[in-house]
Formats: sequence, C-alpha cells, structure tokens
Amino acid sequence: MNTAHRDPFDLHEAIHEMRWQLGTELLLRLLLYAVGAGLVAAALTRSLASAFALDVPIAITVGALLLPLIAALAITAICWPSAMQAARAVDRRFGLHERLSTALELMQHPESLRRARLAWLQVRDAAQAAAEVSGHWPPLVDRVRREILISLGSTLLAAALLLLPRLGLGELAALLPWARPAQPELAQTGMVAPELDVIEQPVGMLPESQMGELHTIDPAAAQAAEHAAAQRQALDRLAQALAEVSVGEAAAQAIQQGDYQTAAAELSQLGENVDQLSPEAKERLADALQEAARDPSSQGSRLAELEQRAAQALAGADYEAQRRALEELAQEVARLGPSATAAAGDPPDELSEQLPTSGGTESSGNPGSMEGASGAGGERWQDGRAAAGGTEGGSGTGSSGQADSTIGPQPGGIKQGEQAGGEQAGGGGERPAMNLDHTTPRLETSGTPVEVPAQLTLGRGESLPVGENAQPALSVNSPVAAAAGAGGNAPAVTPLPPEQNFVPGDRRRLIQEYFNGEGHESSP
Repeated sequence: MNTAHRDPFDLHEAIHEMRWQLGTELLLRLLLYAVGAGLVAAALTRSLASAFALDVPIAITVGALLLPLIAALAITAICWPSAMQAARAVDRRFGLHERLSTALELMQHPESLRRARLAWLQVRDAAQAAAEVSGHWPPLVDRVRREILISLGSTLLAAALLLLPRLGLGELAALLPWARPAQPELAQTGMVAPELDVIEQPVGMLPESQMGELHTIDPAAAQAAEHAAAQRQALDRLAQALAEVSVGEAAAQAIQQGDYQTAAAELSQLGENVDQLSPEAKERLADALQEAARDPSSQGSRLAELEQRAAQALAGADYEAQRRALEELAQEVARLGPSATAAAGDPPDELSEQLPTSGGTESSGNPGSMEGASGAGGERWQDGRAAAGGTEGGSGTGSSGQADSTIGPQPGGIKQGEQAGGEQAGGGGERPAMNLDHTTPRLETSGTPVEVPAQLTLGRGESLPVGENAQPALSVNSPVAAAAGAGGNAPAVTPLPPEQNFVPGDRRRLIQEYFNGEGHESSP
C-alpha cells in the first residue's frame, strides 16, 4: 500500500483511538462527580434522620448513594463521542485549526479525493498531526485532576455531615415536639413511687432471694406467686408457639405484653381464619403447640390439654375442629390472664377457692365491732352498759340463748351467753358461739354492787305494759344503775333518764319474753 492510500487508513485509526480516550475521560469525570454527590446525599440523609429523630430506612440511604452513579453511566452511554466529535475536540484541545475535522469530511467523499490533489495533501497532513497528537496525549489523571479534587472535597463534606450528630445536635433534636417521649401525668390514677410499689408487684416476679422470706412470712402468698409464675411461663411458651406463623404474631405479642384479653381476641380471630393458612404454616403451628404442651410448666394443666387438642386438630383437615380448638384455647388464655397478673399477696382464683373460709365472724376484742355484723341481733355494748339491740339483721329474726346476761356493773364482768345468730344475708350457716370475757368499767357510784333481777319492773311491782299502744314509763333500752339507799345498806334500783330510742310496738313482746327468762324467742 502506497503512502497515498495509507494516509486515510492511519487517520481513521487515530480518530478511533481518540474516541476511546475522550469517552473514557468523560466516563471518569462523570463517575467522580457521581461519587461525590452520592456520598454527600447519603451522609445528609443519615444526618437529618439522626438529628430530627426520623426513622429513615437504609434503602433510602443506599438509593441516594447509587442513583448518581447510575445516572453517570446513563449519561456516558448517551454522550459517547462520535468520530467527528472526537476530531473537533482534538482540534480545539491541541490547536490544530480544524485540520482533523476537515480531513475527516473529505474522507467521507472519496470522489473528491480522486479529483483534487489538494484533498490528498490535507488528509496526509491530518494523519501526521494525529500521529503527533497521539504521542503527546496527556495522562488520564492529569485530565481529570479537577474532578478528583472535587470528589475528595465531597467525601470530606460527607464525613463532616456524619459527625454532626455527635457534636451535640442530638440533644437539640430531643427538644423537638415529635422527638419528646410521652411523659405520664403526675396525678395519674394509681401512680405510686417505685420504692413504694411493692404490693402491686406481680406475683411470680419476685427475686429468688425474696421467695424464701415470702414462704416464711406468708405461705399462701408464696404459693400464689409460684402458681402465677408457672402460669405466666406456660403462657409465654404459648406465645412462642403462636409466633411461628405470621398471623399469630399479634396474639404472641399481646401475651408477652400481658394484654391477655387482646391475645384471646387475636387467637379467636386466628381460629376463624385458620382455613386461610397454608399446610406448611399449619404444620409449624401444630409442632410448636405440641412443644408448648410438653413444657414442664404446663404439664397436667387445662392449657396443656387445649394446646395438645389444637395441635391434633391442626394436623387434620377438619376446619370446624380447628376453629373450635383455637377458640377454646383463646377462652383459656382469657381465663388465666387475671391470675397470671395478680398482685403479690393476692392468691389467684384457683387458690382463693381452696383457702379455708370461716363460717362466721369471731370477735375477741372490742365488742363494738359486733355492730357491723349481719345476721340476728345480739347485744351492743357501749360505755359499760348492755343494751338490747334490734334483731332485724340478716335473713332471720335471731334467737337468744339462755338468760345469762346481766345488766349493770358486775364484779366478775359481763358474760354474754351462748347466742346463735340467724343466717347471714345472701348465704346460710349459723353464727359460732361468742364469749365476751372482757371486764367492763364500773359505774362511778358509791355503794354496794347488787344484781338486778331478770324481771324488769317499774319499782312498784308493775310489769311492763303489753300492747301496741302502751307507752311504758321506762323503755327497755333505758339503762339501770345501782345506788346506795337512804340507810346506806339498802340499795335501790333507780332508773336513769330515758333515752329516745323506744322499742317498736311489733318487737315489744319479743323483748318482754326475753327478759321474762323464757330462753327462747317467738315471732312478733
């Protein structure tokens, strides 16, 4: 090949090489810009999220980093230089005065090269210039030095943005309204100081070091604590089983949070939608329930039985049996909830039913406490005097024992005879016998103490008037005092001023028979 035919070929090769040089330079420039922009965008996103306490997903940060890089690749593919663009760019950069672009245009018209010798000379000159330029092409790093500096500056800026939350902006962001945690009101009902919140501590959560003391102080409370702890452990194991399927996560979370009513509702809803579970999900749930039923904390309990039944139902294909088994399990969770969260010292329902209860109220202290007892009447003691009380309480009329009661000051105190009360309101059972052996204070009077006869008279041998319209001069409830007589040795019974608490007419006969010593009562 002669020189005339060699020049166009050499020029094409030189321009092709220039295209790759310029395209690579363009790609590197855009990538450096994209890396700097992506780092700044990602750092700014994380800094704002940390400063303003925003929950920004990591995907947004990764997207902010990768999006500029993808854009750089797309722009490079679109703007890759053509042969004519490369020739003109080299002419401008090296000051060739359009020699390469003119020769390239002449080469696109071969007939002009055959007719004009000047065209061949221009192509040969352009080929020589291209060869010289290829030998003096600057290194790639020198051509993108500015972009490298910009990218490094962007990297430093991104690092500074990431360090901003550590410079105290987190404390400033905590003052923002949406970043403040909810503070409970001081006057909230039921709020007590943590150091005083001992009684309300859930049973079963006491440290092991305190359980021994609790067994010594209150065995019933210790038994309740252990029972509630076992129930809560069984419920937690059930929560782990329900978490095996996505639709049971709500019920599992409610159990772990102690919201057993919500957990029961979610479990019931799971039973309604059990037909929508895949066979694999049913198998996982059945295996988990089987493991929960074998847990030592729930062995022999109703909960373990229902878990076993639900596991067997889920292993089958009967939708109604599966729904019914999960519904019964939900009801059991709702029933166990209160006892699992009972306060320390309060036995759960199962234990409270087993604790011994007294059939009546025993009193060995202040006799005034008898006033609050329901049931048949007795005697109310105030200021050392015995006053016959009403007998309307409870569900019966009450009955008096033997007439051992004495009125007034006695040397040996006041002895309350055996007294059987009527049935209490709302339940049967007899009152146990009560003995009051305390000593009442003596009346502050001088003289010799005497016993007042059981037959109450008015001082002239007259008995109490009988009849609904009779108005006795001395009411039955009037206290009687023993005082020394005129001679000093002959005491007399002197009635005190009557009180305004007259006995109703329909009860006078009952009171009269009581003081006549008949030892029984009759209906009015």
